[in-house]
Formats: sequence, structure tokens, C-alpha cells
Amino acid sequence: MIIKSTKKLLHINGDHYNEKKTTMKIYKQLKLEIKKRYYLEEIFIDDSYLNFINNCIGCKTCFKTGNCIYDNKDGIIEIKNKLLGADIIVISTPIFIDNISGNLKTLFDRLSYWFHTMPLKGKKCILIISTYRTGINEVSNYLYKICSYLGLEVVGLITSDYKTTKNVLCNEIDISLDYLETGLLKKCTNVAYSDYIYNLYDKLYMSF
Repeated sequence: MIIKSTKKLLHINGDHYNEKKTTMKIYKQLKLEIKKRYYLEEIFIDDSYLNFINNCIGCKTCFKTGNCIYDNKDGIIEIKNKLLGADIIVISTPIFIDNISGNLKTLFDRLSYWFHTMPLKGKKCILIISTYRTGINEVSNYLYKICSYLGLEVVGLITSDYKTTKNVLCNEIDISLDYLETGLLKKCTNVAYSDYIYNLYDKLYMSF
């Protein structure tokens, strides 16, 4: 019998909501097990009113004041609050030209200030990456780096391409959930580097 944890899990989907998309199909399989274990929230970074987020314009206001000029003009505050309130974060993205989706990149750009203050430090993370043929190594390495900058600890990586069988996919899901519950890391993000960056910028930015 699985005892449901009090921990909250937040899924950030970098793709448009579509039940037929590969990324969504993978997540649906993971979701069946997640709902048995954790309290679940979901965010789709799409064009809906609530979750639509403006592009970063590089004005650096966030680095000067701790706030973005668009904070009260789109859905970023709600997304930030859900990220802060979650114990575990699942990030999923399809691959476009050996890179993450534009939607997810926009979110990361709007969180650029957080890459120096690391308010998500110590939270666990699972990555879901789907492609038809190429880009898994490039995107997984990029997301490991991004997660390190945010202070997230990646405990699972679930990937899919045209060769991935259902059995292999189910095995990756099971392994990710096992590592999530045991606290062991499948492939450790550079926690030492995260600590270094955090200490480096702590005095500079945390005064805001």
C-alpha cells in the first residue's frame, strides 16, 4: 500500500497542452504514479490568460530592485508562488532544433534573477524530455546546468525518442520515482557548484 506524502509536486509543462503530444503522453504515465504519492499541481506555459508570460526585455530591473516590470501584468507571480510552494518540481519539454521549447526558455528568462538568489535551493526535480530523433544529450545537459543554477537537485531523467519502447519508458519512470523517494540522485546536479554560486551572490542580491 502506498502512503500518500504531504509533499507538493508541481509540473511545469513547456509544451502547449495537447493530449497527443509525446511529452504529454509521457507525463500522463508518470502522473498516474505521482497522484498516488503526492499532492499535484500543473502549469502549462501557454497562451492562456493565467499562465501567459511576457518575454524578458533585458532591462535588468530585477537585478536592481528584485522585481520585474511585468510582475503584475502577466501570470509570472502565480508561477513563482507555486514554484516556491512546491517540494518537488517536474519540468517537461519537447525538443526543437536541439533545444528546449520557446515557452520554457521564456520562463527561464523571466526567472533570471533567481539564478543568482536560488530561492528553489534544495528542492528535488525530475526532467522529462521528448524528441523524435536528436537532441536528448544537448537538452539534458542544458537543463542539468539550469537546474544547478536554480539550486534544484535532479533526481530523475525521463527521455523518449522514436526508438523508446513502452517498457523502457515505464522503467525510467519507476527509477525516477524510486530515487525521488529514497533521496538518492540518479545523476547529481552540481550541488557544490550551486552552493558556490549561492554564496557568491548571497550578499549582493539578498538585500532586496
